[in-house]
Amino acid sequence: MISKNQLVTITESSILKLIHAFQQNSWLFYTESDLHCYLYNQIFNNLPLEQWGCETSSGPKSCLIHKEYPTKERYSRKLLQEGLKKGSRGHFDLTIWNPEITKQRFFRAANQNFEKEQQTFIVLELDFKENNANIDAAFHHFQWDLMKLKSPKNEVENGYLLVFSRNWINKKDFLIRALQCTSKEEKVVAIYIDNSKENNLVALSKKTIRQFKQSGWNQ
Repeated sequence: MISKNQLVTITESSILKLIHAFQQNSWLFYTESDLHCYLYNQIFNNLPLEQWGCETSSGPKSCLIHKEYPTKERYSRKLLQEGLKKGSRGHFDLTIWNPEITKQRFFRAANQNFEKEQQTFIVLELDFKENNANIDAAFHHFQWDLMKLKSPKNEVENGYLLVFSRNWINKKDFLIRALQCTSKEEKVVAIYIDNSKENNLVALSKKTIRQFKQSGWNQ
């Protein structure tokens, strides 16, 4: 069985490949969805298909990696509130289940027993802004993704928040706000990436990718 540590290593090396591809030619990506697809492909192709397979307690065999898997916590996205009894569940852009406990968890829980669904121990949230994208909307999205990654009920052990931008006129204002929000963050890896020649890779959080540490890269 593939280990959790191996999956983290695969995920982080795949993130670095995506960052490199974007910085080499950001025009390879038309939309945020293109970034999702590229990253999913990079992660998935690191292992043979059979190693991605897993069994669940409710019967169906599934795969460890999923897009748009739901959160266990309920939210008001507009108000950035969590812990609501009647709020909506969020969704993660890309998740990897904990391979050690899939047999103990449901593929999809019944009767709103969300805590019995799979543990998304790796979660990746991506955002993509360009041109004159609104700064307030962008920062709200950033806070929303960060909230999902940090909510204890969601059981995220390795959360990654990647913000990509291309020719974005509000880049500097966003970086000021984001750094104020996450500069001391030790649970989630948050990184800003753009297509400019200067300041095009910024660590937004205290926690970072291990390969960055090994190469001496920092904010």
